[in-house]
Amino acid sequence: MNKQLLKFHPADHIQFNPYQVMSHFNTYNRQWQLQILPIDAPCSFEELQVKRNNSLLMTGSSSEINLTVNNLGVSAHLICQINGVDYLVLVEQKRHDFKDKVLKLVSGYVSSEYSYYPEQVIAEEISQECLMIYGNQLANWQNCTGQSLPDPEYQGLTINRNKNLTLVPDLVATPQQITLGAAQCEPHVTSYIHVPTNSLQLVYHWRTTIRDLSELSCYFVDEIYNPETQCLETTWDKSDKCYLAELHFNQLTGTFFQLEAGQLKAVDLKNPLFSEYFCQRKGIMVFDNHTVL
Repeated sequence: MNKQLLKFHPADHIQFNPYQVMSHFNTYNRQWQLQILPIDAPCSFEELQVKRNNSLLMTGSSSEINLTVNNLGVSAHLICQINGVDYLVLVEQKRHDFKDKVLKLVSGYVSSEYSYYPEQVIAEEISQECLMIYGNQLANWQNCTGQSLPDPEYQGLTINRNKNLTLVPDLVATPQQITLGAAQCEPHVTSYIHVPTNSLQLVYHWRTTIRDLSELSCYFVDEIYNPETQCLETTWDKSDKCYLAELHFNQLTGTFFQLEAGQLKAVDLKNPLFSEYFCQRKGIMVFDNHTVL
């Protein structure tokens, strides 16, 4: 099926900062505490892709970490509740640098202009990458205060303001104390450091309840860098749908669905790989690129 170009913009003006990460393990509450500070040495998107091949040089001890990471990323651990059942929203991505294809959380890079506002970045990623479409109109993503998330502004797609999906913070059992600059992150944020790409990932835990399924479909659109045009291009192939991974007591059951025209359709995935978020961790470090259930 042909891909539809929804949006494109030049990548040369987008900059990304490395970050200083200072962390220690608090033996009293058994939690890792992180202090994160952007460093004034930004790089371009192309340079950032090259840096993904730079593995982390380990420093510190088993309880203390002081290092510089290439970049800050954000992910959404987004749970959709449908008819009383929880589903984790996953997308499929082919990664050329790791030569794999994985199921992963909706995620993105934090550019320099949003260094102190990463939550805004992942909120935009949800509205831009996870298209909830009623018939031929986008649902209106909003936060828990009722404020609409930034519109995707995609060519040919309009938003139905009467079809709202609300992001509600989903508190985790063992929150981390994370400070970015002088501000402390909300208690629904967790983190990990991915050693192979020397990157820090902030994970925002949210949930939403879908009450109106009529004609609703859930598509995934991806923003990909085109080296020929030097642009970031967002394309939409209607065969690319988000996966809804069934949860039981917050654990994946191994059953997957896709939402199309108001129907949950079971999908038989053959031994899928899951991204580093699902890998075993050593403290806050992740050393692998993918895993299986």
